[in-house]
Amino acid sequence: MNSLEYAEQQLNRFYLDRNEFIKKNPSYPFIQSYSEVLLQLIIELEQKDKIVDTKLISLRMEANIFKEDLPGELYDDYKKGNLRYRENWFNQKKKIDNITTELYQYLSEISDK
Repeated sequence: MNSLEYAEQQLNRFYLDRNEFIKKNPSYPFIQSYSEVLLQLIIELEQKDKIVDTKLISLRMEANIFKEDLPGELYDDYKKGNLRYRENWFNQKKKIDNITTELYQYLSEISDK
């Protein structure tokens, strides 16, 4: 199994999931798990790669910042049941999906070489 297939196997359950979108209050643990799996996957890929790659480092930093910022406002809105929680959740989902898309593109590029 190449790196792209492995990444898709790990992330597609979050990346392609549409059930959360139809919920009135999408799950905070869902997006938290997504961020943890994404960061761990990038770290594994970095360790597996013998050459230091700036794109992987950049993606790891983005994923780490995302994961560290997540417990802030979004979690507070989730716990308090604020009306803006759903909109904030969608914004966070969009951010993490963008990181995942960049990772898929990067892995596709290196597998073509």
